[in-house]
Amino acid sequence: MQASQTHTSSAPSCRSILPVFSPHPSVPVPVSLLIPCFQSARDLPNVVEAARAQTTPFAEILVYDDASTDGTAEVARSLGLAVEIGADHLGMGHACNRLVAQAKADWVYVHEPGVELSTAFVSELQVACSARHDVMLIPDAPLDSERHRTPLSPEPTPAPLDLVERWLVQGAPMSTAVFNRDRWLVMGGCDPRLSAWSAADLLIRLALDGAAFTTMPSRQVGESPPRATGRDRLLFLEKQASDPRLARFRPVLAALAESTAVASIEERDLSAAAAAVRLAQRLGSRPPSSRRPAWSLLRPWVPGLALLRLQTWWRRTRSDRREAGPVETA
Repeated sequence: MQASQTHTSSAPSCRSILPVFSPHPSVPVPVSLLIPCFQSARDLPNVVEAARAQTTPFAEILVYDDASTDGTAEVARSLGLAVEIGADHLGMGHACNRLVAQAKADWVYVHEPGVELSTAFVSELQVACSARHDVMLIPDAPLDSERHRTPLSPEPTPAPLDLVERWLVQGAPMSTAVFNRDRWLVMGGCDPRLSAWSAADLLIRLALDGAAFTTMPSRQVGESPPRATGRDRLLFLEKQASDPRLARFRPVLAALAESTAVASIEERDLSAAAAAVRLAQRLGSRPPSSRRPAWSLLRPWVPGLALLRLQTWWRRTRSDRREAGPVETA
């Protein structure tokens, strides 16, 4: 990083270069585009190109560089962007909170470099957005698809329980929604501990708090690939399981805890696997949940983690044998 940069008094761990906010005069609903970056020097120019080609412009574009070592901050400055540089790599949730704290528009949209952004994004947003909303969800159909799922009506409404369950099971990228900035701040923003699951956690908290959701008419961003580990998911599940408002989802959370234990076993993170098994047991499950008689017979005698490791090994062995095909004999 450049040695001449100085720390700001409001964020002693960061070095900031932030402009005075000047809303674009033609934007009826101001939207700040927030770009959290980590090792994003290659992808950042494409996002900026799409952002500046919007048929209705963003009110501002802000970048947070999460202690990249590939020159991301230099690329951002060369593109004329406001960039805040973190002294340490603290993850997506921290980056998003820093960006929202600096944003000046009524609405904030977090977009990761490497994810496609339609040039009609802000124009589509204007169609459905109003001061009555807290969150605007983005449909999950691909950009080039005629299938646009709209789980909510255009009117402000609480998020239905099937959406909450979907966020529990699948998670959600930050690019899945546009947020009212004030409501984000009231909710305390992202939980920085949760890494790739921080967006799903925020959406669930907003839904449980009675936030008003709506949807954009069509999808205007590309897919955001998940990058979570079993331990990341475990932290997320433990937090959700501790919320009494999610008691009705205990069976779902138990099943997710067991699948997280399996993922952690495959990642060779046995401490996370053991914690996930304990969570599943606290939620009323007895891993492994297979109905095969052999596992049912072993369950009373073999500890849950050991049995789950055995089951995982057995399934992997069977899968490897099927892929290998029949063994030829002379």
